[in-house]
Amino acid sequence: PLIQPAEAVPVTFKSRKKKDGEWEEKVTVSMIITDDGWLSMAARGSKEEWNGPPRTMRLEEYLTTLKENEGKTREEILDIAREIKKSECKDEEAWCYAAIGRSKTMTEDTVVYGFFTHKDLSKAEAGHLPAFDTPGNQARVRARKKFVREVYPDCRQRMIDMSREWYERSEGIKAAQEFIDTEYQLLSMPEADEKTAEPGLKLGEGEVGKTALASSETKTQKGSAQPMDEGETFTIDPTWLNESLKE
Repeated sequence: PLIQPAEAVPVTFKSRKKKDGEWEEKVTVSMIITDDGWLSMAARGSKEEWNGPPRTMRLEEYLTTLKENEGKTREEILDIAREIKKSECKDEEAWCYAAIGRSKTMTEDTVVYGFFTHKDLSKAEAGHLPAFDTPGNQARVRARKKFVREVYPDCRQRMIDMSREWYERSEGIKAAQEFIDTEYQLLSMPEADEKTAEPGLKLGEGEVGKTALASSETKTQKGSAQPMDEGETFTIDPTWLNESLKE
């Protein structure tokens, strides 16, 4: 069970299809685990190994902390970052965050990268997904979740199983499945337009906070455990939630 309700959020999705000449609307609710939820799962599932959440920073910032890069100019750092991005995700201008940390039994830090490419951005725009507004945050979320999978492998299968279960519960609704694939987290909106900001050494974006999931004009809607519209749904079991909070 997750420690706090905010670590898993229900999101409502609707789809329409024509059947026998009439439009049929279907509603489904899919649970989305935030990256804090994954960290919580690792903390409780690997108590002997858990050593706190990883540090996160932009790839460009991380490169400036390495001894071999001492004295290098900003342009040289950006060139190195572009080479890494091109090698890892075939997009040298992708958004990238590094998650750095170790378990209690590790002697050295593990560094894991999370990427959000311009191809991902186009898909998010076409699907009216929140990731379109916060691509840098999406890269950070992916880095943190990948860190949990790699550093705490005992939790990996549970994470895979839960993702698969909720993916199946979306019952073929494309918007819900794409939403799950973005590995979305509740994050505050950046002050500047992150989509047009030049990747570099600017810090301070991507702070954790609360924000609406999406506007009512998009395919995704702010979720509730029981949507107003009738349709096929699932809900959070109150007993399970209460027991989870007691632990």
